[in-house]
Amino acid sequence: MNKLEVDTKKILNKDMLTENEINKIKYRLDNKKIDLTIGIGIWHNYDITKEQTQKGIEWLRKQLTVGNNKRKADITKQLSFIEKDIINDFKCFQFVWFESENNGYTTKYYPIYRVWSNHKEHFDYYYNTKRIEVI
Repeated sequence: MNKLEVDTKKILNKDMLTENEINKIKYRLDNKKIDLTIGIGIWHNYDITKEQTQKGIEWLRKQLTVGNNKRKADITKQLSFIEKDIINDFKCFQFVWFESENNGYTTKYYPIYRVWSNHKEHFDYYYNTKRIEVI
């Protein structure tokens, strides 16, 4: 096992991950420094920092406020009533793992987040710079 794999496993053995740690793993996956299978047997639903949680819920709530912004309108259409309700009754986020998308030339990895409501409902999503993908 190389140094990056050891460091990545050390990160994945934590219960809470920072935005920097998630981005570090994403960078390593995108650049083929590590393999996605590195998390098998380790990964679980990770808590994320309060700062990242605040940043994430503010971003999601801004997506629900459309106005004249076509991009936000397209994103909002992708969310069902249930998902919008969960956002409005937000409790916390968790980092789940990564989703991969291949365009025929390269594979990009996007963090998957789980959004929890106060009523114990949730949905998982990732944002690929163009749209929210609910899984």
